[in-house]
Amino acid sequence: MHAVAGPVGGASRCGRIGMSVWSSAMLAITEQAAQAINALVSQREMPEGSGARIAPDAAGQRLELAVVSGPAPDDLVVEGPGAKVYLEQQAAQVLDDQLLDVEQHTQDGAQPQLQFAIVPQATPGMH
Repeated sequence: MHAVAGPVGGASRCGRIGMSVWSSAMLAITEQAAQAINALVSQREMPEGSGARIAPDAAGQRLELAVVSGPAPDDLVVEGPGAKVYLEQQAAQVLDDQLLDVEQHTQDGAQPQLQFAIVPQATPGMH
């Protein structure tokens, strides 16, 4: 199962108040995104070291998030609160100073589904 992170770009910088964020030199991960990744790994009974991998799709138009058992040889590793995110080299460049979050969506009375989102990190002092 793939959760689509969606196209990147076009968003303006904005701050988020009251959100726990775990950050590295590149991509930051919200606590909610880390919990969602951990839930996906647990549901699939994946081995230790499993996490989410973000890489371009085959057409190079979007980024895809997939649950994997470990990083590819050239992946960069970003760690959140108990969750690991592996970034393919091209995705790592695109996601510099971005935030991985998760949102819950419900369509036409269906069960709620989680969707990962990439948004700009807030700049200190901006609201």
